[in-house]
Amino acid sequence: MNLDQFNADTRRGLDPAQPYPNIPSDETFEEEAREYIVAEDLEELAGVLIPSKFPNLFAGRARIKFCWKRTGGNDAGRNVLGRCQKIGGVTKIYSKDHFLIWLAADNCRAMKATRLQIEALLFHELCHAGVDEGQAFTVGHDYEGFCRELKEYGAWKIDLADMTRAAQQLVLPGLVEALIPPGAESLSIAAKIPGKKPREIVLKRPNKGSEQTH
Repeated sequence: MNLDQFNADTRRGLDPAQPYPNIPSDETFEEEAREYIVAEDLEELAGVLIPSKFPNLFAGRARIKFCWKRTGGNDAGRNVLGRCQKIGGVTKIYSKDHFLIWLAADNCRAMKATRLQIEALLFHELCHAGVDEGQAFTVGHDYEGFCRELKEYGAWKIDLADMTRAAQQLVLPGLVEALIPPGAESLSIAAKIPGKKPREIVLKRPNKGSEQTH
């Protein structure tokens, strides 16, 4: 099944492989003399994603402000592409929103982000937002780990096993390429979870000449 059938831009008649056209330039931030710019384009995209992909946020009437941030900086040597922040404390005096989601304009420009990548990034940040009975909270990542860790020890804990199964079912941009050693076409990962039957997960290098399917 073609991955493009599921993304919001395709449903809106836009080409997901095109460079994202609405990332503000550095000059725009200078002209407005602001670090943050309200992102109507991201709010529109979220309006497509939330009802279909995040029923908890839709039903909970989560109030989210979307912005472009001039600079994202880096964390542990990696460029920060975005953040989902719960609004609280003194800031709550000035805003009735539950969350602020911002994407880093400089780092998104640097990676020459496509429409699909911006949608995936926005989806990622929305995954951090949670609302239950009117109470807002942030949600942590499903897994944390290193490519080297997987290569050395396999999927040795549940969250890594879940991640490798997901990667096996759907080719995630860059993930499989990062895991498979140069020159190899596949990588076998031993999933050895205590109390579970051992199994082998095989990741195959995607064929650039064919469609991505799952």
